[in-house]
Amino acid sequence: MKRYETVIIVDPDLSEDVRLPLFEKFRETISQQQGELIAFEEWGSQKLAYEVRKKMRGFYVRVDYCGAGKAVDELERQCRLDDRVLKYLNCLT
Repeated sequence: MKRYETVIIVDPDLSEDVRLPLFEKFRETISQQQGELIAFEEWGSQKLAYEVRKKMRGFYVRVDYCGAGKAVDELERQCRLDDRVLKYLNCLT
């Protein structure tokens, strides 16, 4: 299995009650695809370099995991379809 790192930026206006289930969905996606979660870090709300969907701030999350390509594909698919996710970036580490 290869090791990946994904940085996800979600809408900063979401309450913690909405953010936590969203983050749990990301964790479950990795485990359902036979991936192993190494680290899940909430970096908090930070200023964006440029405006994204009329937002100048975003709530950053870093996900470090091992898995096959299926885990990356499914995580990307969920990020792409969820309107609460402003941006995401996957890297092979």
